[in-house]
Amino acid sequence: MDVWQLLRLAVRALLANTFRAALTMLGLVIGVSAVITVMAVGGGGRAMISQEILKYGALDGISIQRNWRDDHTQGITTRISLEDIVAVREHFPQLRNVTPFTYFSRDEHKVRFQDKEGSNVEAQGNEGEAARILNNTQVLVGRYLSEDDALARSMVCVIDETLRDQLFDTGESVLGKELTFGANYLTIVGLVKTPKGLVAMMGEDGGRLIMPYTVAMMIDGETQFIDSLGAQVNDLSVKNDVSDKLISFLKLRHAGRGNYRMQALESLVSMFNSITGVMAAVISSVAAISLLVGGIGIMNIMLVSVTERTKEIGLRKAIGARRRDILGQFLCEAVVLSVCGGVIGIAVGLGISSLGTLIIHAVMPDLAFSLPIDWTGILMASGISVAIGIFFGYYPAYRASKLSPIEALRTE
Repeated sequence: MDVWQLLRLAVRALLANTFRAALTMLGLVIGVSAVITVMAVGGGGRAMISQEILKYGALDGISIQRNWRDDHTQGITTRISLEDIVAVREHFPQLRNVTPFTYFSRDEHKVRFQDKEGSNVEAQGNEGEAARILNNTQVLVGRYLSEDDALARSMVCVIDETLRDQLFDTGESVLGKELTFGANYLTIVGLVKTPKGLVAMMGEDGGRLIMPYTVAMMIDGETQFIDSLGAQVNDLSVKNDVSDKLISFLKLRHAGRGNYRMQALESLVSMFNSITGVMAAVISSVAAISLLVGGIGIMNIMLVSVTERTKEIGLRKAIGARRRDILGQFLCEAVVLSVCGGVIGIAVGLGISSLGTLIIHAVMPDLAFSLPIDWTGILMASGISVAIGIFFGYYPAYRASKLSPIEALRTE
């Protein structure tokens, strides 16, 4: 019996019991669509992570800070100083754009313009262009800070879109306006873009104000110590090694008393990977259970079909059908049943991915996340469907092929 004849017989048998076949395929449809969704979520998550990271800085960027939790008894001698910055620039040719950062607690100093006040503002001081590159900051209007601003302790600042919206009317120019930071007056020289995306939504909704680090130190009553050291590595493959050496170098400069830690954008990668990993694990569990249930359902329905068609099997054998013909017929029915379930599952999975993308973009337009079509997932789902049909359909087909034609014809 050729393949096309087997397929015709299989399709005819399934169409004779359409409702039963549909119920049998339900588990497979759920399982396969879950596989497609898992692959789409994984691919979309990885793409989103890459785009989100670039919003907040360069992939080759690192930040070294003193670990306050483990180092609170060490005293100010362990704090990173401007002399440390100079020493790192001299001793680490593997690094570029080595630059100091200083930070204020949110709303430590009130930010005001006329009768308006900023809320939950994050203020920092940095050196200028090196920090802009390191943080991947996009200037929208005016200019960014410069090294000359830091050297001259110029009372200037840059604000982001969020702080602009808090302090100024819509359409009002911000350049040249003078705002107050605590008791200090700062002139706005530039407007920078506020990063938008998942990280921004998970963070605190406040604006940013950036001033020369020397001005920040002066406001903070500081003369030599800063909060962190930022830099970029020339070779991304040795990033962790260079960071470890840098931490050891700082410890050595502070008589081994300092306890420092590195912060990098990889922490964001770990966070997002954990989230997508949990989602994938949950959906995969549902998919595995559904596929198992679907496979068992195929086996049960094929056993029922063998029982119902015992006389047909006996008649076919009596007129010359071989065991392998009967085996092929019922095995083909099982495979066609599972493949149909797989095709419907793929269509449902693609529909869920497309609908999910539309909903995400409608609810969170700033989030660069979508559920793309994953052809690897489609091929995998197709292979799983065929494998389930063969694995769970073999025993009923084998049982049908072993029936004695005489005993089968006697069956009522």
